[in-house]
Amino acid sequence: MKLAKKTSRELIEEVRFLRLRVRELEEKRGASHKSPGRVLSAAEDLHLFLNSLPDLIAIIDNDHRIVKINKAMADRLGVLPGDAVGEFCYKCVHGEGEPPSFCPHSKLLHDGLMHCQEVNEEKLGGTFLVSVVPIRDNQGNTVGSIHVAQDITEQKSAEEKIRFHAQLLDNVRESIIATDLAGQILYWGKGAETLYRYPSEEMVGKIIYVIDESLDEDEEQKRLHDILSKGVWKGQCRQKRRDGSVFWADIIMSVVKDSNGQPYGLMRVDRDITEKKKAELAILKSEQSANAILNATLESLFLLDKDGTIRLVNTTGAERVGRSVNELIGQKIYNFFPPELVEKRYALIEEVIRSGTPIQSEDRRGEMDYLNCIYPVFDHNGKVEGVAVFAEDITPRKRWEQILRNIAEGVSAATGEEFFRLLTQYLAKTLGTAYAFVGEISGDSKDHIRTLAVYANGEIVENIEYELPGSPCENVVGKKICSYPSDVAEIFPQDGLLRQMGAESYVGAPLFDSSGKPIGIIAVVDTKPLDNPDLAETMLQIFAVRTKAELDRKKAEDELKWFFDLVPDMVCIASKDGFFKKINRAWEVVLGFSKEEMLATPFMDLIHPDDRSATLAEVEKQIAGSRTIEFINRYRCKDGSYRWFEWMATPAVDKKLLFAAARDITERKRSEEALHESEERFRVLFESAPDTIFLMDMAGNFVDGNKVSEELSGYKKEELIGKNFADVGLLQPAQIETAKDFLERVFRGESAGPIEFDLIKKDRSSVAIEIRSFPVTIKGQVLSLCIARDVSERKKAEDALMESRDNLTRYLEIMESMILVLDQQSKVCLINRKGCEILGYKQEDVIGKDWFEH
Repeated sequence: MKLAKKTSRELIEEVRFLRLRVRELEEKRGASHKSPGRVLSAAEDLHLFLNSLPDLIAIIDNDHRIVKINKAMADRLGVLPGDAVGEFCYKCVHGEGEPPSFCPHSKLLHDGLMHCQEVNEEKLGGTFLVSVVPIRDNQGNTVGSIHVAQDITEQKSAEEKIRFHAQLLDNVRESIIATDLAGQILYWGKGAETLYRYPSEEMVGKIIYVIDESLDEDEEQKRLHDILSKGVWKGQCRQKRRDGSVFWADIIMSVVKDSNGQPYGLMRVDRDITEKKKAELAILKSEQSANAILNATLESLFLLDKDGTIRLVNTTGAERVGRSVNELIGQKIYNFFPPELVEKRYALIEEVIRSGTPIQSEDRRGEMDYLNCIYPVFDHNGKVEGVAVFAEDITPRKRWEQILRNIAEGVSAATGEEFFRLLTQYLAKTLGTAYAFVGEISGDSKDHIRTLAVYANGEIVENIEYELPGSPCENVVGKKICSYPSDVAEIFPQDGLLRQMGAESYVGAPLFDSSGKPIGIIAVVDTKPLDNPDLAETMLQIFAVRTKAELDRKKAEDELKWFFDLVPDMVCIASKDGFFKKINRAWEVVLGFSKEEMLATPFMDLIHPDDRSATLAEVEKQIAGSRTIEFINRYRCKDGSYRWFEWMATPAVDKKLLFAAARDITERKRSEEALHESEERFRVLFESAPDTIFLMDMAGNFVDGNKVSEELSGYKKEELIGKNFADVGLLQPAQIETAKDFLERVFRGESAGPIEFDLIKKDRSSVAIEIRSFPVTIKGQVLSLCIARDVSERKKAEDALMESRDNLTRYLEIMESMILVLDQQSKVCLINRKGCEILGYKQEDVIGKDWFEH
């Protein structure tokens, strides 16, 4: 059985009542001899009363001995009530040998006052709220105490749970608020403090309506009724903070019931969703904007499931199939295609779903042309969940393309004057105008237009030239396209040509060359107002580009013709049939034939008989697509002589033409022959010379050598040509830098030498050589011509002479007689040591001096 919890005040009142009962018993004890039955009755009443109480009650004397305990106390101790009488309370209750430090009875004996405290006693199996009241005798002396212990174990556990939940709620970020059914705030969590900026102490006890912005009291009552009937309520409301700012909150409210299942309050969780509402509003606006754009576009849009079910369609799409938007939603799109297009469209949609890539297609429905773009639609996992189909009406574009195609086909193959005539004719017929013309700027001051073609009233007429000032063309040339759909003659009253033409409307577009320089104009003129000036402007802009290209081509052709005749080389165009198709003036100058004679004669007839087979083979290679570079042959002049030509040629295989240029190299060939003869003479001298001769380039590489050089070095000249003298090992390492300096002097234009080197032969033996070198130019290359001579014998003689002189010097030095040698001028050439001693001079003071003067 669960007992109701008691407050401290109730316990104190209970103890006070017990104390009064004890006092009554003591008073009756003194009169027991007079009325023993009455005392016995009172004692029994007290015994029954104490045992009826659920609290643990004990009477303790001043020695801490138990005087009496009730049944509840005895049951907790596991003894009979009488068995505990006389035992020490601290031993019986606490299991200690002396009173514990927290003992409330010890405190009472110390100060004589009542005490109340919580005690956690394991032996009694719980936590108790213990109240201790003193028992006094008639003189007021404390003779003991009454202990009342209320078991508050469950209460403490509940309090711990409450504290835990309170801490948990305080750490939850959401706003948690508890109210009674009247709306009075009972709990205001930390999240609520943060969200509403009211502290808890300020809000507890207030009515919840203070934070509700969007609901009045009647609405609150209605909401309360809904909560009580359903148990929970969810919604979004505008709430108000302490600073007066308003925000949107997502609110969940639930009923809190007591132990009997009766509602006694409300618990609510508030969450700020202002940003979410803003995002939703932005999405809504975006969707509205998107819908407005989709419905405003001229393209039809269908959003389809994978099976072709229509999920979204704009007004354009609905109008094209003759249904309302609501009628189409949920229908299969294939039901609204012409039968001949269903299979094709189904295959395209299936391919987009399969591949995940968009597809474009065009189809024709009656007189209308459509460009269909089918795009895959992906879900959040990246899988195709449907398609979006856009259909654009391209009928006007198709018609426009056909018009342009017709004009382009009519003028594409034409060039020059024919192109301009056809262009003006097609423009006038297509636009339905009386006149069309193309003109280029002329005159020294560039203030005139000279037409290249004029179409007037159904025929090509003669070209004219007119002034720009005062005409509508003045506003076009070098500027921009201009359109005057009506009254053009009145707008330009000074233009007499417009009056002659009976002009009512005009459209003109400027022409520029590739550098942006104005070169002319293309225009149409009509005798009635233009119905579609935009179409005329567009067509003129398009064909202005083609006209500009033709004018550029014409200019380039004129410049090419001028350049063709100016170039000093012989330039020609020849055909596969063996005749020249075009030649420049240089042919007439060099060969002496007239242009007509050259064009009438097969070019193979003009070639030297010895060169014809090679020339024919070269021509066949060119016809096959190969280029010719530096091909040489001889052409016959009108006087019967021949001249040497060097050719470069490029084929135009598709046109079966050869484009070629020839340079007269007759004089060069003569010079080469003379040079060849000179080189031959040099070669004879080179090979027959008795000395070693070799050629080296600026880097020190061998270029050539004669037979004697092979005999001297032991190397064949083929072994040395192209190799560097420093790498071959012909010289001692110490002499290589000297040899390099020697070569540098030669290539500075100086003659160098003689200089001696020790040449290391192929067999690694050494020979002394003396080299002289000077620069020569052979075939345009500056080389060092080196002439080397074996001076080994001379070196041996010089060494022997030096040795003999050294021996003589040593002999003279050891002689004890003065030896003196004079030259023809009586100057001292030699004097020995003894002579210097006799004369008293040093040797350097005597040598070279006149003997007789000294």
